[in-house]
Amino acid sequence: MPASKKISMNICKRCDEDFPDIEMINGMCLHIFEKLEGEAPSCVPNKHKYSRFSNFQQISSDHTQMLNFCRDQLANNLSIYLAGRQGCGKSHLAAACASELNRLGRDVVYNTFAEYLYSLADPSYDDKMEAEKWTLKHYASNEYVILDDVGQGHSISKLSPLVSRLYDENRNIVITSNLNIEQLAQEIGSVIPSRLTEMCGGKDKIMYFDLLDYRLLTRAEKDAFAEKYKTEAKIDFPI
Repeated sequence: MPASKKISMNICKRCDEDFPDIEMINGMCLHIFEKLEGEAPSCVPNKHKYSRFSNFQQISSDHTQMLNFCRDQLANNLSIYLAGRQGCGKSHLAAACASELNRLGRDVVYNTFAEYLYSLADPSYDDKMEAEKWTLKHYASNEYVILDDVGQGHSISKLSPLVSRLYDENRNIVITSNLNIEQLAQEIGSVIPSRLTEMCGGKDKIMYFDLLDYRLLTRAEKDAFAEKYKTEAKIDFPI
């Protein structure tokens, strides 16, 4: 069992009082780790195998809003377009969506947008069109498709055929991106953003979170943010 340093903001009151020397696994208390709900699908990368809604770090009311938004969208069988700055927790929530859907017995496939692009050009196919046709069929066979990190650095126009196929097949998609829906429209035109808006349940369900890059915060800063929010909101972590 891998050992790691105790991280105060991730230790719940029970562990802090009863197990002061407890070791951490993937940033979680041992008993939280052991009781994680469901298993991540095999397609989820190792970094996010243990990412769940229950261990998402809420250091502000915006983070709580992000979490509740994703939970509500899945509960209502809707797609998700989750946009925001890098490091605000989008990838964690994308993986958490995959694990939650897997726990509920829903068919789900998770991939980064870069890996999706690679599958479109699968070198094992002599015919590029045949590779794309097979890839779209494979993705559309799932109830939910999760694409992480859709951004300007990729051939973003390749998003169009997938969204169109899922839209026609009445499937759902979870997209994380650093592009808000207006920026996406500037990149690929208005048709796909319009369809995504409908799949998500309307304009008020398209979210952009302009938050700090959590990865760039020092440990002291993370602790300070978490402690301040816990006090104000009267909650403990993980939730």
